[in-house]
Amino acid sequence: MQVFLTLIRVIGDFVKKILEAAIERAIRAEAARQAAQVANSLNSIRFVGKLVMHAGFGKKYNSRFAKAQAWLDNEVLKDCEPFTPLRTGTLRDSGTLGTQIGAGQVKWITPYASRQYKNGRLPGASKTGPLRGRYWFERAKAVHKDKWIRGVKQIIKNG
Repeated sequence: MQVFLTLIRVIGDFVKKILEAAIERAIRAEAARQAAQVANSLNSIRFVGKLVMHAGFGKKYNSRFAKAQAWLDNEVLKDCEPFTPLRTGTLRDSGTLGTQIGAGQVKWITPYASRQYKNGRLPGASKTGPLRGRYWFERAKAVHKDKWIRGVKQIIKNG
């Protein structure tokens, strides 16, 4: 009888492990199914937007924006010149060489431009001019920003 009871316990434990594994697989399968449903629903969301412009907008304003950008690039270079450190003129001239007028980026391209911009002499410490020194663009912008904005607005408005 005892062997029979031991056998029933062993079979019971075996069945219990099988049932636990089956339940765990079912839970994983259900979780995977739910995750797949969520993923499918997320993939099915679509955002559609359409930008509609006045028919004459492109022809009228694209050339004005390009003109305004070219003007602004030139003005930034010109207005930064008195603020740019000057020893030999290479740093100053690298602004003209490194800038593609109309692209919207003014770049000083000497290897030491970044170092001079952040850690160069303080304004007033240069023998070549009292305004020359670090952060030349920021200081020129503080002086000329309103002029730059007015000029761009005028070009876009009047062509």
